[in-house]
Amino acid sequence: MAEAEVASRRDRTAARRLKAAQFPDTKTLEQIDWEALKGISKPKLSELASCDYLDRGENVVLAGPIGTGKTHLAIALGTEATRRRYRVLFRRAADLVRELLEARDERELGRLQRRLQGVDLLIIAELGFVPVKRHPPLRAKATPTFTSLSP
Repeated sequence: MAEAEVASRRDRTAARRLKAAQFPDTKTLEQIDWEALKGISKPKLSELASCDYLDRGENVVLAGPIGTGKTHLAIALGTEATRRRYRVLFRRAADLVRELLEARDERELGRLQRRLQGVDLLIIAELGFVPVKRHPPLRAKATPTFTSLSP
């Protein structure tokens, strides 16, 4: 019975973290269409699915043309990280910039920064769609990040 309780707690933790990640869609590694994802190395993806890069504090960048499955891969890898009980947060770059600017204007930037620093994996999608403006710099601790770039 103790093993069943441990497994149940582990499953509830993973489900809670999956919900907290705020993914826009449900994507898993099992759903990947390898024919559509030309140039993606299966061994490299398996290595990323292990989440060892999180333990090493490494960043991962997924770059490529629009519509090539970068966000799908990022969400699938994030889903795998939640299964392994890592804290994950998904944000589109434009939404993250808006949140940061609103938090700065409302003098709550520190609270937002602490929240972002509390995750093990911050997935930032659609970075190429954000216009770059000059703002005062934000001081932040480096966080492992998936970045989706468009040309």
